[in-house]
Amino acid sequence: LACRVWEGILAYERARDTFGKPVGHDLREGKITRPFIRAGGTRSGVERDRLCDLAEQENISQQDYEEIVRLVAEGGGVNSARLKADELAHEAIAALSVFPPSPARDKLEALAAYTVSRDH
Repeated sequence: LACRVWEGILAYERARDTFGKPVGHDLREGKITRPFIRAGGTRSGVERDRLCDLAEQENISQQDYEEIVRLVAEGGGVNSARLKADELAHEAIAALSVFPPSPARDKLEALAAYTVSRDH
């Protein structure tokens, strides 16, 4: 789950050259991610309505996309999602503690840590 949340964060923060997809690509595909949901929950009624109206458009313009990204960032959506991704990664690492130390466990722990630190 941490990986999916982190991908939602990257969709708002990273440009095509580092992530391989344009900023906000999930919305263009009709996918609502955790940053968007969390930001919508913290915005005032007018801002929340504006955010939803922008996202529901058939063809979102670049200018509207930039407004969505701004509203999500200002609404704390990205930061909230980052905290959740970190929490999920730590839970995964903690769950591995039932296994004896081994190279395989080390690799799985490193993978969980990498999941929430990658930039692409």
